[in-house]
Amino acid sequence: MSVVDDNSDNSYYRGHSEYKYPLIVKNWFSEHENGIYIMIGLLTNEIVNDPEFTIKLNYNKHIMCDLSSCYYDFDDENPKFNINNLISKMIGLKSISIPYYIKNKITTFPETLEKIICCKQHIEKFEKYTNLKHFEFNDLCMTFLVPQFSYGLKTIRITCKSLEGSLGYLPETVEEITLSVFELNNSFDSWPYNLKKLSLVITDTMNGYTIEMLPPSLESFTLSAPSYLHYIDFPPCLKLLHFLVNDIDSPYITNIPDTVINYAINYKSQKEIDKLPKKCKFFTYIGCPEDIHNNLKKNVKGVAFYTKRIKNYDY
Repeated sequence: MSVVDDNSDNSYYRGHSEYKYPLIVKNWFSEHENGIYIMIGLLTNEIVNDPEFTIKLNYNKHIMCDLSSCYYDFDDENPKFNINNLISKMIGLKSISIPYYIKNKITTFPETLEKIICCKQHIEKFEKYTNLKHFEFNDLCMTFLVPQFSYGLKTIRITCKSLEGSLGYLPETVEEITLSVFELNNSFDSWPYNLKKLSLVITDTMNGYTIEMLPPSLESFTLSAPSYLHYIDFPPCLKLLHFLVNDIDSPYITNIPDTVINYAINYKSQKEIDKLPKKCKFFTYIGCPEDIHNNLKKNVKGVAFYTKRIKNYDY
């Protein structure tokens, strides 16, 4: 029995599945330009566990688990079938999104996995996923426990309530880290040696934290936080520096390397700018008074000045 028919003429539901009596399931997945949506609300254990249930999908596309009906109780256990049985059928899976309403714990993925975006899923060990390049976690209500990753990971993005564990134990292959955390109770003591891009957004810093020496490979560094009152030793090849804190007259923004091309800072955190980096082409002085802004523009040539918001995030 062929469970999935990929030859449907319907341009919207290019995926089509049928179970003969007594089970009839249609359009449990749909293929779009940006990926494939699996309508998990139309699946049950009886269907997924059938040995003839197969999935013929284009695994070069991103797979997204999606709701297909409104009968879900979000306080109940979802989905109504074992999500691991479904994932085990995804032979060759490369990229997947796991939404917040899937509360069943996922214990394993195909080892071909290259990208995962998840909520409420804590998978403690990723060592066997040697093809994984991108990991993303999004849940502002949860503490994120940094798992063990395999060598080869390139980017990691975390949005969480708080962080447990060290980002310094990430593989040396990691080149980009983006962290948005509501409460930060620990300090950053080390970083992956080959890190090139680091972005930290911290909402509550009442308990204090420090950022230890940044890796010499770093080219882009962004810090957005209510305060930061410690010295930072900026790496020598930095090209982008966005230091967006709200401290009044912070004395700690010094020794900025001349390699910085894109520089942004809050005026109230540093009201005196003696000079800009020699290679600076974009300077954002957020909240700077008009007279000071005009004077800077007059005295410094070849630099684009902004005062309200950052208009260029590249370098």
